[in-house]
Amino acid sequence: MAYYVSQMRDAGMAMSILPSADTVVRACLDALPVSLDQVAVYPDPRDLHTLEHQEMLELRHAKNLVNAAERHLAHLDDPDLADRLRAWLAIRPRLV
Repeated sequence: MAYYVSQMRDAGMAMSILPSADTVVRACLDALPVSLDQVAVYPDPRDLHTLEHQEMLELRHAKNLVNAAERHLAHLDDPDLADRLRAWLAIRPRLV
């Protein structure tokens, strides 16, 4: 949904038809399979052999969702949501 809405917005589709950036980002962040605290304690991504397969999948899924949400950062109205996304963007290098 995040990529579709971003593409439609860039193509000039009326904003009244599309979900708001806040709705899209909130959906992405709510779907994250790990918390910020969990990511902060994962080993360095260069040491992938220390991660279990499920942990790698969760980190990859989280990275994809954060990347998708980032496309909407400039259009967010909710400052708390923007701060929450920025926190994830700051920790993104720890995602696989």
